[in-house]
Formats: sequence, structure tokens, C-alpha cells
Amino acid sequence: MTKKDQIRALLKSIETGDPGPIAVVNEAKYIQHNPQTHEGSEGNYAGVHTDFYDLFRLAKGKVVEHWDTTEKVAPQSEWKNDNGKF
Repeated sequence: MTKKDQIRALLKSIETGDPGPIAVVNEAKYIQHNPQTHEGSEGNYAGVHTDFYDLFRLAKGKVVEHWDTTEKVAPQSEWKNDNGKF
């Protein structure tokens, strides 16, 4: 399977819920490429600790829909579990 096929399978797994394709992501080697945020899916927005999440739907190899959300992260002392926001 080529790298391109692996990435396609990973993106398709968002729709299907298949956990297998996530193995293509090596967390130890993942590099955040957005220069406006630190590693991970969280940062600061207007001075508030915030989580950022983007979700894309692909069709025929192209992005056809994009959803995103940003939400304030409550202080850890207020968390009901240790799973984090996303």
C-alpha cells in the first residue's frame, strides 16, 4: 500500500469508524505544521486556553466539506474525566 493509499484509508476511517488506518500516524514523529499553534490540537485564543478541531469530508480525492470548532478548555480541576476535550 502506498503512502497515498494509507492516507486515503486514514481519512475514510473518519467516516467508517475503522480504527486500523490510524496506525499510519506515528505520534513520535508527528510535526505540527501550523506556525500559529503548538504541538497538539490546543492553544490560546484571545488569552483563553482553547481546543481547536477541524473535520473534513472528502469526495473523489478532494475536500468537499469542512467543519471546525474552537472551545474553551475548563481548568483540569473541573474535568469529569481524563480524556481531554477531543
